[in-house]
Amino acid sequence: MASAKPIGLRIRMYQVGFGDCFLLSFEYGQALDDGRKERHVLIDFGSTSMGGRLSSLNQIAKLIRDHAQGKIDVIVVTHRHRDHLSAFGDKQIAKLLVDPGYPKLVIRSWTEDPDLDRGARGPAAAGTGIAPSATRGNARDTEVAIGPKSRRFMRTLGSAETFTTGLFEKIRKSPPNSLAAEASGLAEDQLKNEDAVNQLKAWGDAGKPAYLHYGMRSGIESVVPGIRTRVLGPPTVDQHEAVKSQRESDPDEFWMIYNQLLGNLTRTDLIGPAHGKRGLPASTESAAHAGAHDDVSGVAPDPAETDAPDSAGAFGPVGPVRWLTDRMGRQQLNSLYRIVRILDGVLNNTSVILLFDVDASGKRIRLLFGGDAQIENWEYALKRTRNRALLREVDVYKVGHHGSRNATPRTLFNLWKPRSKSDPRWALLSTKPGVHGKSPATAVPRETLVAALDTSMTLRSTNLLADRVPYVELHADLRAGKAFQEVSVPPIPTRARKRSSEP
Repeated sequence: MASAKPIGLRIRMYQVGFGDCFLLSFEYGQALDDGRKERHVLIDFGSTSMGGRLSSLNQIAKLIRDHAQGKIDVIVVTHRHRDHLSAFGDKQIAKLLVDPGYPKLVIRSWTEDPDLDRGARGPAAAGTGIAPSATRGNARDTEVAIGPKSRRFMRTLGSAETFTTGLFEKIRKSPPNSLAAEASGLAEDQLKNEDAVNQLKAWGDAGKPAYLHYGMRSGIESVVPGIRTRVLGPPTVDQHEAVKSQRESDPDEFWMIYNQLLGNLTRTDLIGPAHGKRGLPASTESAAHAGAHDDVSGVAPDPAETDAPDSAGAFGPVGPVRWLTDRMGRQQLNSLYRIVRILDGVLNNTSVILLFDVDASGKRIRLLFGGDAQIENWEYALKRTRNRALLREVDVYKVGHHGSRNATPRTLFNLWKPRSKSDPRWALLSTKPGVHGKSPATAVPRETLVAALDTSMTLRSTNLLADRVPYVELHADLRAGKAFQEVSVPPIPTRARKRSSEP
């Protein structure tokens, strides 16, 4: 029933700690072609650290099952970081989430298309899973979207994955709160997540896969009638070379060199002797690592600058020589940690950015979901006047990258003027402090961003939910053209302990 329009819209943001999981439920006044009156779109489902007192993603999966009755029509995975797709790799969760025959559509970034050969050294036809472009009057974007530069980037990603896998294997289970532990966590988040990827591919093969880049049709309208979606990112490297976030003159050689370096290092070289002590902080983070307007005086040291394993034995008396040898000793891991950070930014910039447009009794409701997209991804869409005009009217913003400072560009944020209390703009932030970033300038969520969002919007964050409250829910009555209202959500009851039969 292509002419049907939704009469209600529910948005649920689930408590998954440091991760993302959102369910959009579109409600219809009459049964659609399959006899149902709802359509459900699940955007990401993963975590690297659970939040509140919820102990597992299985609890969340059961809630999603109840809310969608096992009939999730569309699954969107914005990018392949573990905190956005790990749940799909659990066979029990995957079976619980969807009934046979669902999902109808699986959306992922163009970089995940299995038909794009990562070993290719020149242009070739686009993979069969890619949907046709919807960009009008801009045919050139379509023609060159996946050309030589993009294919070389795919090959470079393959080399980068090899490096990350090797580093993770050498530093996994590092001492807690050490630089090695943080590097290990970042590296693990960037692994291929093969179980999840295989499940997504299986669902896509059974339904329909779409691997999206800027300007393409998402295909969601064919499954969820009465709405419109725009794909605002990611651009391919041929569309926007800056999206690589990595500007070495020869990226293939860059990763090859670091793979060779890693191959010559032992675990002891990277995290120190089994009974060694951690190095002590030696400096504070410089303003170069902070935002342009942040006060960094007295902030905690950046572990990439100060923290590393001590050498097996002290070299020389305390003084300049000892300081110099200690700095040289931490350089190996320090350098590799920075390389992991580079790849982290690269993968974030492959995030799919979707703008949903829904009619609400003559007014438009717009929802913006951008995964972990960073400035290099956003700037391609933001430089177009038409896109900026659409983004000015966003009603619900899924806060990028769990509240990091570079995932909500000022160009985007400055589009959003204050609104009346009767028609607020909502910001939904799925996050958990203390997981990513060890100083105020690198921490996620970023306090200055959170304060700005809380001042100009109605902010809801999972880390502020009461214990055992499993999700945030917003509802809009589209027939009346009313703004979103927050729905009260009860906590998950605590299981009663069994009483012992002994006296």
